[in-house]
Amino acid sequence: MAYALWQPGQRITAARLNAMAGLWQPYTPVWSADSGTTTLGDGTLLGRYQVVGPTVNIAMRFTWGATSTQSVTDANWSFSLPVAPYTADGNTWQPLEAWIFDTSASARWQASAYVNASTQTLTAIVVNGDGGFMDSQEMPSQTASSTTTVQPGNTAWAVGDRLNIWGSYEAAS
Repeated sequence: MAYALWQPGQRITAARLNAMAGLWQPYTPVWSADSGTTTLGDGTLLGRYQVVGPTVNIAMRFTWGATSTQSVTDANWSFSLPVAPYTADGNTWQPLEAWIFDTSASARWQASAYVNASTQTLTAIVVNGDGGFMDSQEMPSQTASSTTTVQPGNTAWAVGDRLNIWGSYEAAS
C-alpha cells in the first residue's frame, strides 16, 4: 500500500482532505495468551484506530468481566492489531503507552506496551520490579515494599478492572 498523501496535479476535494485526516475506525481486538486459553466472556474488548500516511494511531480498552478467564494464570497476554506493523530494518518493537485500573482500589497504575511486529500483536508490560508481561495475576497491588509503594502483588484481575493501551506505530508499506 502506498502512503503518498498528495500527488502533483491532484485537486483538493472534501473526500481527499478527509482521507488525509485519517478518520478513526472501530476494530475488535482479539485477546490471546502464549499458553492456555483466554475467554472474554462478559468482559469487553474495544479498539479503534486511525491511519494517517504510514502512521497508525491506536486506542484499545480491555475490561475484565465476571466470566472472563485465562486457563494458565501466568501466560502472557497479547492483543491483535488492526493494521500490520512495519518490520523492515529491524523495527520489530514499537513502544506504546498503557495504564491499568483496579476497580476495587479505585487506583490506576502506569504500564508499558509494545507492538511486536514479529507476532503482529500488541503486548502490555507491568511497570514494576519484575517488568512482567501482563497476565491474569499481574494486577499491581498497593502493598508497600522497601523501594516503592506500588509493586506486583500477584493480585488477580477482577470484574471491572481495565487495561487501556494507546499510541502510534508505523504500518507496513
